[in-house]
Formats: sequence, C-alpha cells, structure tokens
Amino acid sequence: MPKQKRLSIAEAKALAIEWEADWERHCFESAVDDHFRDASGSQLVSMWESRTNEKGQALTNFEFQALCSAWLQVFGCLPPDSDAADASTAEMLATPQEPQPADDTMVSPTEAARMAGVSLSTIKRMVLDDRFPKPMRLSPRRIGWPAREVKAWLRQLDDQRHARRQ
Repeated sequence: MPKQKRLSIAEAKALAIEWEADWERHCFESAVDDHFRDASGSQLVSMWESRTNEKGQALTNFEFQALCSAWLQVFGCLPPDSDAADASTAEMLATPQEPQPADDTMVSPTEAARMAGVSLSTIKRMVLDDRFPKPMRLSPRRIGWPAREVKAWLRQLDDQRHARRQ
C-alpha cells in the first residue's frame, strides 16, 4: 500500500480557509449570475441605458455586476461603453485594478475569471461554448491557462468591440 501523505494542522487550516473563500466566492458569483437570469434582451438593454434595475431604482454595485454578467450571457459580449456615463456608473467602474500576472505564468480558473471580469461559472460556460480558450490539465485535479492566452482573449474581445464602431 502506498504511503499516505499527512497534513499538518496548519496546512489543513490553510486549505480549509482557502476552500471556504472559494465557496463564498462561488456563492456570490452564482447570485450575480442568477440575479437577472430571467430578463429578456430588451429588458437588459433598457436597464443598461437607464442604469436602473427592473423596479426603476438606481443599480447597486451588485446589480451592475449582475447586469454585466446577464448581458454577457445573452449577447455573448460585454456591454457597450457609454460616452455619456454618469458619475455613479463611473464610480462603479473605478474599482482598483489588481496586477496582471506575467505572460509565462499559469492562472487558475478563479484567476482567469477575475482577469476576464466574469464569474467562474461564466468561464466554464464559455469554455464549453468555445468562446474562451480551453484550459490545460496541470495535474489530475487542476486546470489552468497560460496568462498570455487569457490576455490575448481579452485583447481580441477589445479589438472586436472597437471594430464594430468603425
């Protein structure tokens, strides 16, 4: 029988904390993905133009994220830029940027989702729909992407967005 590896208490605590953080992130991302799931395309456009929710109230930061996620699911791209963005929208978009990983590093699904600005479940859906690069198997239980592939995908998306305006 092969020798079993043992974890120290500190290693087990660190894993438990990591798993709990992943679970909380998953729950939040699921809530974002589900919030406007039943909205039609025209309802999403109306909410985007008015910057209000289905009740006519100003979008909260959570609802703004949910609207972007629903837009991506329905239209297959990010919502359009607004040249006449109001102060509240600019404030929502002005989140601090985390540093991008080096091109030669491998990024986890969670990091790829963060870089793309979408939820983990959206990344999984886009991989299945061939709208996002296929991951590499790093070990029997881990997958990841070279950071350069995620960055290239983002550049391609941005190029497509600008090409439509010309």
